[in-house]
Amino acid sequence: MSQNPSFIITGASGYMGLHLLKALSEKYSVKGTYANRPFPTGIQFDLMSSDPQTLPLSGVNYAVIFSAVSKIDFCKTNPELSRKINVSGVQKLLHELKRRRIFPIYASSDGVYPGIKGNYKESEPLLPKNNYSWSKLGGESSVQMYKNSLILRVCMTEKPFVHKKAFYDFNTNFIFHDEVAKILFKLINKKGIINLGGKAQTVYRFVKKFDPKIKKIYAKKILGPKYPLNPSMNITKLKKILK
Repeated sequence: MSQNPSFIITGASGYMGLHLLKALSEKYSVKGTYANRPFPTGIQFDLMSSDPQTLPLSGVNYAVIFSAVSKIDFCKTNPELSRKINVSGVQKLLHELKRRRIFPIYASSDGVYPGIKGNYKESEPLLPKNNYSWSKLGGESSVQMYKNSLILRVCMTEKPFVHKKAFYDFNTNFIFHDEVAKILFKLINKKGIINLGGKAQTVYRFVKKFDPKIKKIYAKKILGPKYPLNPSMNITKLKKILK
């Protein structure tokens, strides 16, 4: 990492982006963008319609890419728009980052894994199960064309957990957004692909530790018998880095 690195976070108005913006601002120079949710000091930038050349990138060393259409139902009903934002938009941004020699850090998803057997390592075959995950894999493909880059396959949730019920039969690596921000802070000088999440467990077990009143609900009944219920990731690589 540069001695006095400077960052820009695209999609900094989301849960994860705001946490990271706050964490990085304590030590470094940081700029953040938003698409349609303004915040103080934020820079308006839309992956689909804005020109990346208009971004204030002078002196920036790292770009953390959170910008994305992240609602699964929206991606299902609007596949073309989702592709334009999550794939083509990322490609346009990457072109400008490369021209400026800025290191990209791309936030992907655990949803790129098949979700059948669990314990997925970074090197295993990928098979997204919905349009959102396919679009994130499309973004990954663009990033992987640049050797000097970092892809984080993230599994996170909001804090506090807003639902009254949690899946009893769905395995995941959930951690809260603020924890992801703290971990990501330690991965900035890494390259390649890293699974970023917590202990593999059911959503219900994860939430139960913070909300004793949480009720069980079964994913198999809601999502259907063919829906893969174990996208949990192997985080051995992450643990070794954080030691």
